[in-house]
Amino acid sequence: MQNFKDFKKERIKEVAEKYGFDVLIGSLPENVFYISDFKSISHRILNRTSAFALFNCKNEQISAAIPCADVATFIEQNENLDIVCFGEFYFSFNKDMSPSSDSIKHITQNSFESPVEGLIEAIKKTRVTKGRIGLDESRVTPQIWNTLVNNFPNIHFIPAEGIFSEIKKIKHKTEIDKLEQSATIAEQAIHKALSKLELGMTEEELSKLYVEEVVHLGAQPYFNVITEGERTAFADTINTSNTILEGSLLRFDFGCIYDNYRSDLARTAIVGRGSKKMEEYYEHILRGENDLINSIKPDVTAGEIYNIAMKSVREGIPHYERQHVGHGIGLEVYDYPVLGEGVNESLKENMVLCVETPYYEIGWGGVQVEDTLVVTDNGYRLLTKKSRDLIRIGG
Repeated sequence: MQNFKDFKKERIKEVAEKYGFDVLIGSLPENVFYISDFKSISHRILNRTSAFALFNCKNEQISAAIPCADVATFIEQNENLDIVCFGEFYFSFNKDMSPSSDSIKHITQNSFESPVEGLIEAIKKTRVTKGRIGLDESRVTPQIWNTLVNNFPNIHFIPAEGIFSEIKKIKHKTEIDKLEQSATIAEQAIHKALSKLELGMTEEELSKLYVEEVVHLGAQPYFNVITEGERTAFADTINTSNTILEGSLLRFDFGCIYDNYRSDLARTAIVGRGSKKMEEYYEHILRGENDLINSIKPDVTAGEIYNIAMKSVREGIPHYERQHVGHGIGLEVYDYPVLGEGVNESLKENMVLCVETPYYEIGWGGVQVEDTLVVTDNGYRLLTKKSRDLIRIGG
């Protein structure tokens, strides 16, 4: 099997050639990481600085322009890549320096003043003087964009955020394994947290139990929406001091990060005896998700999947509306493709998808089920393992 690094290069080259790019430049932390394996606290987690990774499509050379403070970290992760740095930061150097220390000293002593100056130098070092550069616009200000255009009059800069999404939508086995582990940890964590649930706990307290379990299982907390009662209709909300009581409806939308890869799942629970509507509406959305899942296979379009899920749920909830019924997932929680109305993109083997059929009714509540699967050569394989039935707590 092709190793992961070669797979990524092949994916980048394949899509870059499709659009006629000479160089691709990533600015979103996930795109910088995909090209160069570089990650830092300041860039990826704190979102405080710019960083750029460049892929020269002509010779497959990878380079970067990064903050001066990140040079030591970058060289530790990617000792053989060509980099320039920008900004101010002061390292002291031991008199008995290693070769990598020499590199850090040389690079930081030649730091450029601003991110755009560093990026200009990195582009010059590719020796591409005319043609097309795909520039991921995610972290590029209009001022940086205009400066690049003015400095390279013979290069056509093209927004490339969507190009990177196209590159990343097909996953290597290494990525699939990490996505599966991320989903498994999230599932285990929510069930373990629920095993400790006591009446009178708040949404926030249950959330803390979930986070503790995620960390215990070796992943990084990312998000969790744990809602009770009428708040279960609040999509992507925050957790509050709302109390969980006998008869409560609970909706969980949750995930974690395992070795850079994300999970995004959802489950619904009732505490004790729920209402007839809770039971019936969950049954309808679960049937919709089941029909959606069973229609997954290569060459079916995202729009066809959407229509199947919507038709199924509407058999029980005629007024059901939804903008999409799933999305890709990977380094980002929302990846290509989107399973939406009229989307003509065909599913391909080794796409990893989150599939969902949530229902939100303000003034009553919401029910949701969401799972992760990988498209196989003749169908699908679920990466989530536990039951998708309505969770019953006590009663």
